[in-house]
Amino acid sequence: MKELKLNTGLIDHIFSGCYGTIWEDGENGEWIELFKLKDIKNGYNNYRNEILKELQQVIPNIKDIRFTGTYNPREYNFDNDQLDFTLIVKNNFEKELVKMLENDQNFNKYLHDNYTSYDGFISLTPNNIQDWEEAILDENDVEHDQAISAAMNYLLSIRYKNDYYDIEMTMYENLSGNGYITIQCSNCKSENLQRKETKDFTGYICQDCKEKMKEY
Repeated sequence: MKELKLNTGLIDHIFSGCYGTIWEDGENGEWIELFKLKDIKNGYNNYRNEILKELQQVIPNIKDIRFTGTYNPREYNFDNDQLDFTLIVKNNFEKELVKMLENDQNFNKYLHDNYTSYDGFISLTPNNIQDWEEAILDENDVEHDQAISAAMNYLLSIRYKNDYYDIEMTMYENLSGNGYITIQCSNCKSENLQRKETKDFTGYICQDCKEKMKEY
């Protein structure tokens, strides 16, 4: 196994940041406060597990994911919040991606359409399969990480082509639309925590545990 260090600024469909997005505080501020970048970094397992499950659907050689930090831009004119993470993958990860995509002309078109430089945009990602293959197979290539990210973005774009619910929207719905917070009870590890629950020194407590504590 080996580790690949990436971030959500390179990978689509995972987390778009908190500024000007669905995660920005507004009328739903009562529950959005429960979702913070630090929660994912410190092991926000429901989101982590959803990301891992979806990535494994498109690339089975991904074995685990660890969140390692956050990035918050000083100004939000051209950037947004990002999560740093490490993928634990098989040693032949890049070779398997090449085998999967080297003859895919739709991928070649995707690279050209999304990663070709133009006035006002300088691409740091290969924009054709030949250059992409060279970059992804050389771990010392300056475009190695971008080449991996381009492949993942392409595969995720196919998975979500006709689906409104990507990873990010699924977790948004879990946190808001269905009335439940996907955080475990600090005592019994139940995930059945409704929004009316309050946070105290023990963390998030489910109603059953709260009633039991009153008995002591």
